[in-house]
Amino acid sequence: MVPGFQFLTRVDEVPFRVIYTKHFVERYELGDPTRNRKPVKQTIDEAMIRAKIEEALSQIAEIAAGDNDAEGVIVSQHLKFVMLFALIEREGGFQINMTTTSPGLNFKARSPSDYVIKVNPTFEVTFTSPLSYALKVSVLADIAANGEDLEDGGTFHLGGDLMDYWVERSGMKFHVVQADWMKPVYEVQVS
Repeated sequence: MVPGFQFLTRVDEVPFRVIYTKHFVERYELGDPTRNRKPVKQTIDEAMIRAKIEEALSQIAEIAAGDNDAEGVIVSQHLKFVMLFALIEREGGFQINMTTTSPGLNFKARSPSDYVIKVNPTFEVTFTSPLSYALKVSVLADIAANGEDLEDGGTFHLGGDLMDYWVERSGMKFHVVQADWMKPVYEVQVS
């Protein structure tokens, strides 16, 4: 996979140019060794990446009709991976910059609110309020990357440019008290 222009397609005669950013390609090819995240290519091939983007295009076109500089996340619960995108209006159409991707964590839901993250060591995460799948995946990924660094018995305000959440740690159990996207993020569900 190489960064840059990938393909051009049309939805209702409106052209959409799909661009893979350097960061997107790095996450696909290399993962994130600093956070112990495996490369997406270990579980998803390039053809499937394109297929999921194409599957999402009709929903992205609906978003573009109301918000021409939107950011969003394409979520495949079946394949357990996410791709973030930024929509940019261009003369006569739109450009979709694929900004990053992440493989599904090895997590299993015990209930709608309880998750076990299979990393080394294993964490149990409970969400105390209902959240979207994409937001849960983002929070779970952040806890998997940073959970060991959090002091036991503490309450922490974490997140970053994408999301914001409060988590309490008690041993290997984490309770996510509140979480939300930092700015409006459109969630596009694909198979």
